[in-house]
Amino acid sequence: ISNVGVQLSHDELVHKTLIEFLNSEDLVFVVEGQAGSGKTAALMKAATTIAIDNRAAVYALYEQTKEKLSEIVRYLARTSAGQQSLLFINNLVIYADDLLEVDGLLSQTGVRIIGQ
Repeated sequence: ISNVGVQLSHDELVHKTLIEFLNSEDLVFVVEGQAGSGKTAALMKAATTIAIDNRAAVYALYEQTKEKLSEIVRYLARTSAGQQSLLFINNLVIYADDLLEVDGLLSQTGVRIIGQ
């Protein structure tokens, strides 16, 4: 879990911390904060910059089941051609238990999850 307090003025810090996450062994990057504090905007801005710099492919997931989450992670692993993939999940709390079940799959595929 990131210790970065998210505010719109912290975009650069979120980006730097997300780059560090990509270079780590961690599989899930979570940002938390009050509603309206800019979490989604900061994460998406950082993720977009990472995609533009070709550090990773970025995908967004909205309200899918655990089965779909596993299917999407497998698909990204097959199609990423050695490039790191970031899967942005806007409402990560919905998937908390499911993430524990797909943890092994994440470590095998190189797909990383970012969310709030």
